[in-house]
Amino acid sequence: MEEQLNELRRLAAHAQNRRTETGIPRVAMVQGAIPEHELAAVYDPMVNLILQGSKSMTVGEHTLHYNPATYFVMSVDLPAAGIVRSSDSG
Repeated sequence: MEEQLNELRRLAAHAQNRRTETGIPRVAMVQGAIPEHELAAVYDPMVNLILQGSKSMTVGEHTLHYNPATYFVMSVDLPAAGIVRSSDSG
């Protein structure tokens, strides 16, 4: 599992700290040294792979926590608040 996670990290290393197109229609990546932040927004449908650090998503009264080697799928536009934590901020 660690080998596959490292391969995904190598692929994502080519992305920038903004939406980076991959050449695959409707598939983009974002990565970078992201300071801890919270963003409340209406999120577009996405597959979100957590490769390092962690993320929490709050939808309504439910908060879900994601750590490296986990993912979540949003299949519809979804109002939520997300908190991203770098791998350094525990």
